[in-house]
Amino acid sequence: KMAPFPISDAVTETAESFREHALSQGHGLTLAIQPGLTYRGDEYAVRQLVSILLDNAVKYSAGGTDIRLTAEKQGRFAVVAVADSGPDIPADKLPHIFDRFYRADEARTDGDSFGLGLPIAKAIIDAHRGTLRCESGGGVTRFIITLPLAAGKQERGTDHA
Repeated sequence: KMAPFPISDAVTETAESFREHALSQGHGLTLAIQPGLTYRGDEYAVRQLVSILLDNAVKYSAGGTDIRLTAEKQGRFAVVAVADSGPDIPADKLPHIFDRFYRADEARTDGDSFGLGLPIAKAIIDAHRGTLRCESGGGVTRFIITLPLAAGKQERGTDHA
């Protein structure tokens, strides 16, 4: 269901639902969400997308490190990013992380992962005509979601797509 919704609120609420879990796994959760962003899309699917990326960060970031979630308007796009600290994903593995059943490092999984989260995230972003990319280096892995906002129309400082 594609309809306008407050993406700032959806991202914040989704992240807050992960806070206790992140803390229980030894991670802080830092949010920097630009208020008032509205996006036209499937709100449930976008929440699922953010959940997948946060869950991934909790699983793979180094103990005692913070996970950072940002959301902001950049030009004609809403950009949401999840960053965590831990082992880098090797450059030769990055092109495959969105493939079904692929896991960059089998030793890092606890047997509960089937390698489907990131492919589902990619399918959600494709359905929204956005992009999802991963950068990993220097001990930081960042997943960046870019969603196109509608050109033109602005209402009370809010973007509508």
